[in-house]
Amino acid sequence: MRLLQFAEIFPLQLPTVIHHLRVLEECGLLHSWKQGPMRLYRLRPEGLKEAEAWLRRTYETALDRRPEVRRVARRVSNPR
Repeated sequence: MRLLQFAEIFPLQLPTVIHHLRVLEECGLLHSWKQGPMRLYRLRPEGLKEAEAWLRRTYETALDRRPEVRRVARRVSNPR
């Protein structure tokens, strides 16, 4: 997807879109490259898998620290 396409989708100024895309790329969620005068972006599925794994670890750590939260989470995920 081209940079200007992102800017058209979101109600943000172009510098704001560029900043957010750069942050997503630094986090490993996007890959960008220059093709002629355009900068193109592609989603990195492996980056999403890494983010999901991090979120799961963080969630599990939080549950380990809070036994009462863990009990509620089990009830919600395993309704009788």
